Amino acid sequence: MNCQEVDIYLSLDGGLSYPYHLAEKQPNTGSVLVNFPDTASTQARIKVNPWPFPDHHAYTPADFESMDP
Repeated sequence: MNCQEVDIYLSLDGGLSYPYHLAEKQPNTGSVLVNFPDTASTQARIKVNPWPFPDHHAYTPADFESMDP
C-alpha cells in the first residue's frame, strides 16, 4: 500500500465482519506488533486499511487459525 499509516482489523468469521480493531494509524513499515483478543477461531483473517482511506483494503488471502493463550 502506498500510504504513510494503516489501520489493522481482525475477523474471526472468515472475513464476513471485522469487529476487532487491532491497531490504529500505525506506520506503514510492513510489520507491526498487535495483541489478539482471547478468542479462538479457525477462520481468522486480517484486513489492513490505509489511513485515512477506509475504502481501500488489503486482506489475508485465506483463513488462518488463532488460538486462546
